[in-house]
Amino acid sequence: MQLEYLDDHAFARFWVENRNAFNPRGKLALRYELRQKGIDSAIIDDVLADQDSVELAAQAATKKLRSLRGHDPQTTRQKLGAFLARRGFPYDTVRTVLDQLVPASDDDPHIEE
Repeated sequence: MQLEYLDDHAFARFWVENRNAFNPRGKLALRYELRQKGIDSAIIDDVLADQDSVELAAQAATKKLRSLRGHDPQTTRQKLGAFLARRGFPYDTVRTVLDQLVPASDDDPHIEE
């Protein structure tokens, strides 16, 4: 009889699902959190394999956009990009989400035509 008092795989799955529902993070941040909790790298890789970073970043960004109302597009992009980076999302994901959610201003030197 297996009592499953300590099931790291179930715990890691629960942790990731909980984060995704209430406080989305990127794979990098989730990996760090799970390693801090003593979860094996193989389990972490398995649990994070199906993560859709763009969808999670968009979810987090949509919530954050409410607090950035009233800012110009360039400032909004900067603040939102920094927020997503702190949440552990990679640059490519951040860029994709910013392009989807925040219109680029015409005078932004970092926006390519």
